Amino acid sequence: MGELESAAEKGDMGAQYRLAELYEGGLGVPANFDMAARWYKSAAKQGDSNAMHRLGSLLYRGKSVPPQTWGDLTWLVDERKGIDQDFPAARALFEQAAALGHPKSRTSLGFMHNGGQGVPQDFIEAAKWYMVAGDQGDEEARVYLKKLTPRLTADDLREARRRADYYRARVRGGGASPVSVAQERAFTSDVDQPPFKVRVDPRLFAVIIGVEKYKGGDKGAALPPARFAQRDASVVRAYAHALGYAEGHVVAIEGQHATRAGIQKYIEDWLPKNAGADSSVLIYFAGHGAPDPSSGEPYLIPWDGDTQYLATTGYSRAALLRSLAKLKARRITVVLDTCFSGAGGRSLLTAGARPLVAKVVEAKITSPKITLLAASGGDQIAGNLESEGHGIFTYYFLKALGGGARKGATPPIMSEIYGYLRPRVEQAARRQNHEQTPFLAGDADHALASGR
Repeated sequence: MGELESAAEKGDMGAQYRLAELYEGGLGVPANFDMAARWYKSAAKQGDSNAMHRLGSLLYRGKSVPPQTWGDLTWLVDERKGIDQDFPAARALFEQAAALGHPKSRTSLGFMHNGGQGVPQDFIEAAKWYMVAGDQGDEEARVYLKKLTPRLTADDLREARRRADYYRARVRGGGASPVSVAQERAFTSDVDQPPFKVRVDPRLFAVIIGVEKYKGGDKGAALPPARFAQRDASVVRAYAHALGYAEGHVVAIEGQHATRAGIQKYIEDWLPKNAGADSSVLIYFAGHGAPDPSSGEPYLIPWDGDTQYLATTGYSRAALLRSLAKLKARRITVVLDTCFSGAGGRSLLTAGARPLVAKVVEAKITSPKITLLAASGGDQIAGNLESEGHGIFTYYFLKALGGGARKGATPPIMSEIYGYLRPRVEQAARRQNHEQTPFLAGDADHALASGR
């Protein structure tokens, strides 16, 4: 015991965890949950997900020491030899462990949302966590999901699956830290749920792309995150379904799946095979953009993009528009929440280069069936609304779709969406001391869906 304590005091994570187990179980020492919590916390601070889960479990249950375990020392029970129940602290620890892949913490989060313990009761969120843990192989989570399913509608289950897929993309695709995932989960906005729902229109197709965390360049240096980009894409996907885009007609590419090859596959192969002459297509991209330092050609940056080699790892806006122009579809709408100035926000620049904002090539719409709505001008940055957990542009784009641009059953046309969001984006950006003016090019007299 002395050697174990000495190693734990010196910072040995394994010794700290083992010592906590001994104190929690009363194995060779009197049970002492304060000491158990102390050593679990020490191990958790070093990134031990098991310690995070065990400490969270102690806080979830609240543990005290029965007097009989103390023999002649029952007087010590009046001192604090247990820990108080603390649902918020337990939830935070479960979220950190869950982000590191701990299946039992993911199940525990489902249980808390199922019972409304420390959080508002939310069966869909509970189902999401049971799905995430169950997909990982946790049988307990699968049992809980089976018991919960009768309380959920088919739409509820689809939403739970969407949230589960989004969560996994955040963790796998971005290598998100426990803190960043927990913080991301805390964001809620009035645009997160579409306030309408229309019947499915089989003529509608969409490719929705969101890249927040990046693989990095050839030297292994991670590119900075495009904050909220995957959250933006996830909510845009929900709005697409609400606008009548069928489940099998919407491709969502997020995180590590949004590679250059992955994006090209769906833009240049899947769409031509599926979108017919009477189809309408929506392309949405949220993530980083970058200008070519020599030509000023703007590029979308995929998950595996490298700003040192844009021509071979990026996806140029011009190539995107050329590919879309070849489609048989009668109407194509491209919505880009990115920027190409190289000056910050959702924009990157090749290492060693200076922002060449004056040289960014303006978008040229050569096909009358393409409409482009972009977050900012060539010399500007695309910013975020921290309070909403969305890009400024996407937030007001969703507000416009949700009824801000036009009231009633008929969806707004692009000119109405643009007229609604432009002044609001400009005002929000100026409050952050930068300029951001969205621009619209191409036909502005069509809607994204036939009705609602």
